[in-house]
Amino acid sequence: MPLIRTSDGHCFASRVIVARSFSARLQGLIARSPLPLNTAMHFIPCSSIHTVGMAYPLDVVFLNRAGIVLKTIRNLKPFRIAMGGLHATSALEWRAGGLPEKGPDVGDRLILEGPPDQCL
Repeated sequence: MPLIRTSDGHCFASRVIVARSFSARLQGLIARSPLPLNTAMHFIPCSSIHTVGMAYPLDVVFLNRAGIVLKTIRNLKPFRIAMGGLHATSALEWRAGGLPEKGPDVGDRLILEGPPDQCL
């Protein structure tokens, strides 16, 4: 299921894995191989993330409830913490380099088209 910017239809991930349960969010990408370049993990709910225990850097996008981009962090190194801000309700993570240079930008609205892959 692709992750699309509503303004122009640009696809930022062809596959999104959703982590909704406490255990899925707790495990996240820790001790896992990096995701393929065109795959993201979506943490719901989530207003901050950490890379403690990670072996590789991440690109991160924080969203509000409406899917509006609040903050983008590129190349977040292992053993760091990132806060999405007061209105952040979810976070998307890619392996570092997974986000193109042309966005998404703060204020863009992102939507998932179709059912997500659930993380167990």
